[in-house]
Amino acid sequence: MVAASLVLTLLGDAPARAAATDAAIAPATAHPRLLFSAADVPALRARVAAGGVPGSAWARLREQAEGLLVRVTPQAVRESVDQIGPYGLQNEMPTYLLNLGLAYQLSGDVRYGRRVVDLLLALTDANYPYWCCGQDLGVGDLLYGIGLGFDWSYELMTPDERDRIVSAMWTPEHESFLFGRTLGYNPVNPYSANLEISNWIGVTGGGAGLALLAIRGEPGIPSDTVRPFDTYLTRALERTRSFFVHAVDPLGANHEGMTYAFYGLKNSVPFALAARREGLGDLISGTGLPGVARWAASEQLPGEGQKFVPLNDSQRESLAELEALMFAIAPDDGVAQWLWQRTVGPQGNDYFHEPHEPENAPPDCPTDPLTALFACYQDNIARYWTAQYVSTILYYRSPAETPEVDPAAVGPLSVHYAQRGLVDARTGFARGGDEVISTFEALRDGRGHFQYDAGNFTIYGMGGRFAIDPGYACVSCGNDLDEAYATAHNVVVVDGARATQSTNMRYWRGTTIDGFVNAANLSLAHADLRYAYSADPNAGFDPPRAGRDHLLTRTPGRPVIVAVADQLQRDRAPASRHSYTWQMLSDPRNRIATAGSAFTITAPNGSTLAGRTASGGPGGDPLLQTRTQVLNNPTIDIGSSVPVLFSTTPRQRAFDHLAVMALTPAGSEPATTQTLRVSGGDAIGVAWRGAEDVVVRRRAAAGSVTGPVTTDAEIAKFSRDAGETVIRRGTRLQSGGREYVRVTGTAATVIVSGGEVRATGSAGNRYRVFAPQEISSVVVNGAGVPPCRAGGYLVFPCG
Repeated sequence: MVAASLVLTLLGDAPARAAATDAAIAPATAHPRLLFSAADVPALRARVAAGGVPGSAWARLREQAEGLLVRVTPQAVRESVDQIGPYGLQNEMPTYLLNLGLAYQLSGDVRYGRRVVDLLLALTDANYPYWCCGQDLGVGDLLYGIGLGFDWSYELMTPDERDRIVSAMWTPEHESFLFGRTLGYNPVNPYSANLEISNWIGVTGGGAGLALLAIRGEPGIPSDTVRPFDTYLTRALERTRSFFVHAVDPLGANHEGMTYAFYGLKNSVPFALAARREGLGDLISGTGLPGVARWAASEQLPGEGQKFVPLNDSQRESLAELEALMFAIAPDDGVAQWLWQRTVGPQGNDYFHEPHEPENAPPDCPTDPLTALFACYQDNIARYWTAQYVSTILYYRSPAETPEVDPAAVGPLSVHYAQRGLVDARTGFARGGDEVISTFEALRDGRGHFQYDAGNFTIYGMGGRFAIDPGYACVSCGNDLDEAYATAHNVVVVDGARATQSTNMRYWRGTTIDGFVNAANLSLAHADLRYAYSADPNAGFDPPRAGRDHLLTRTPGRPVIVAVADQLQRDRAPASRHSYTWQMLSDPRNRIATAGSAFTITAPNGSTLAGRTASGGPGGDPLLQTRTQVLNNPTIDIGSSVPVLFSTTPRQRAFDHLAVMALTPAGSEPATTQTLRVSGGDAIGVAWRGAEDVVVRRRAAAGSVTGPVTTDAEIAKFSRDAGETVIRRGTRLQSGGREYVRVTGTAATVIVSGGEVRATGSAGNRYRVFAPQEISSVVVNGAGVPPCRAGGYLVFPCG
């Protein structure tokens, strides 16, 4: 198939080696060469002529190119003052250069290519006007456009024009501006110095690298540059590789969230592909980058197309270029196809459906209401100021070329991104909008985009948004919006203080999620959040404890249960007393009802989250209330009032709290919850259609829980009279005359779920668990062991 062979030609083989340390390889001056060659152009033209997604993307791209011939003029660029030009929106000029350049290559219409050449000359004459505020980011983006624009319009330039464009980049002033700033020799912004986790490094290093590869070997490069050409190119390779290694967790999660994952990758991935084609090594191999599609699939809002959980500084909406880049990173990854089909594709927004509205120029956006303004502005960004059509044409692969793979087939439903300090817990991927995603974040690497929200959890799915994250606030940009702080997140707030979590938490790099187990029908995570509540965590922890547990159960035929348990003592002073607020932000379209310590949240489609809270504090059961919070952060939700469910304790020494929530689909009856009166902890039961699940959390100061449920575990969950159980660090769990777990020996973590039994504990321990179902696997400390069956119980190791 011509398209399949073309994409493989474009991306090339992936040698299993890292970036070349010496970039001094004999250059070629043939163009185009960065992402495709002249020999590939006929196949590219056949690709878009065949219709489908590439054909639809080409129709839009050509419409835009026609509009650019009218709207974007070299003379206007030459009239720029102080490097501030008329096309100065973020990523605007580079997008125009890419759109016009590829339009020329695909059509052969010289008007498009000559406009690129004339714009490159005008940029040279105007001292390179660029996006915004003196940011190095804007320089990196401009170089991204210059590099690919030069490569795709090269054949239309006269030798004199080539020399003018190239030599101008190497005057001492321009060399320092274009390459010194972007590659960390003389940056204006600290984020572009050597901050390897930040999107800045991907934007600046990738943009500079593309421009360097484009002009490599040109006679217009003088011999007396401030630094040797190859020094800059090697630096671009090293910094881009470092960005891939450090910004992305080994399993694929980006530290800054989905929005800035895209921004950091849009320049750096094309540079990596071009470097591979040039024989300069594989910058992607051996990094977490091939896992980004799986991470994105995990955080895609079930049934909501191009929408994702807006963690950290992210928007909820994505751009089609993000999904296209997944094919560029790993063209044979079936999960990238799954993601495309449910976001951009026909099972999502069906972005490339035909017929389409002509895209000659961005429409004017309304100024009121603000939500409409932001929706329009985001759409304009996607269509006119990102190169999403270019990326789609070059990288997209049809289902025939890359068959779809269910993400559940290549990884667990709950994933712990240890480096990121994040858990994504899903019920699955195959049922579309009926699936559920709950996230749990516990670490903020504050060297990049960050928020003061350690311990935040979310719940989306079954057609509703139940526990939300407000998304982008950009406190790292110097903003001071409430939405970046604890009071706008699903965390414990102390004394009502917006700055509940310390400014210095951003500089702490230790382990946060120190316990994580995942099984067929559940996952359980524990986070040590003392660092977030400490004035200077690198000097020491102020709270003696600040733990949060996150449990998700996905047992077939039962409600999806999310439990969150807290143990927080703000400081160590004996006389110290504080008020503690447990809170959860929800969607403004939901109906919320409270009754004492219980609540229900009903989504517009009728799906329901029924919850209950319990607290071991002196004030008795929590009294749940609601308030509203106006979101002022720059997202599509700006100006909206979101409901906040909360309870606040009287001033007390410490806070022990359990919240259990059960989600049921539209058209079914809601679950019911009840508090089980126990000593030494808190226990909540969930009943639905004649079955019951129970979650119990032992209080921090208690040795065990007694009463209707008996356990010495830190936290436990069981399905009554069924084999769905977990205990963490305990030796027993009993209720209603049935013993669910018995450990002879020392405390252990034990799971019975689906057809599996797992235990982690001392080597000499013996275990007895209630598991009436067929069990195919019994594992102790990572090794399979033989069990003995005694009725509904398993005893192991047997003998």
